[in-house]
Amino acid sequence: MLVGCILVSYPLQFYVPMERVEKWVSRKIPIEWQNPIVYILRYSM
Repeated sequence: MLVGCILVSYPLQFYVPMERVEKWVSRKIPIEWQNPIVYILRYSM
């Protein structure tokens, strides 16, 4: 049971903030820089 909770909650703590960051990046950053910025932010978290 505990393992199941960890398997569900662990990815969510990274997915939800990255979804918000990607929305911000898509609004504020020029298109040609969006992918590199998103990858840098993902690896820095």
